[in-house]
Amino acid sequence: MSLQPIVAILALPVMLFAAYAALRRDLLRTALALVVATPLVAGLIYLGAGHQWTHSATTAAPTPESSAETVATAQNPSPSAAGSGKVSALRTQAEAARRAKNYAEAATRFREITQAAPFDPDGWADLGDAQAAAAGGDLAAGETAIDRALELDGDHAKALWLKASLELQGKHYKAAADRWRRLLKALPADSSDAKIVQTNLEEAERLASGPGASP
Repeated sequence: MSLQPIVAILALPVMLFAAYAALRRDLLRTALALVVATPLVAGLIYLGAGHQWTHSATTAAPTPESSAETVATAQNPSPSAAGSGKVSALRTQAEAARRAKNYAEAATRFREITQAAPFDPDGWADLGDAQAAAAGGDLAAGETAIDRALELDGDHAKALWLKASLELQGKHYKAAADRWRRLLKALPADSSDAKIVQTNLEEAERLASGPGASP
């Protein structure tokens, strides 16, 4: 049984007892008034208790406004999404600096990308490339970043290209050939890049078999 009928039922004997007591004291009008008022009071108690019960139940349930706030919170960018937005903005700045041949500025922006997304090999490969360009084409300046990209993704195309070129720069022709060979396997056979890589591989293999080659 719900709370409302219980409260109303309990009110009836209380009011009737009060009427009986008034009648015993010869308070006829008071007794009559109490008898008449009993059902009215019980009804008011019932309605009042029912309103309070309904209000409590409504308060406990989520309102449309609170539900909308929950949905809005759920749709807010997660830290990782927010991080992706930052990386995108930094990449736009870095690419603009690279097109303007401001390689030092591009390297700075790419380094910030690696700090915001330390497990993204793209950022590390781009950082190594920009550092080499800022050093006048010396790939050794970007070696640490290039190696980090390959640690994260051993088949990363740009990092493999840079590393093969770095090995070639250091006259490590056999190591360069190994990198070109691995990159060639990762590229579609009909791509223009595959043809360039094949040419570079053949050159590295030729140099590896010649005199003065480093191991």
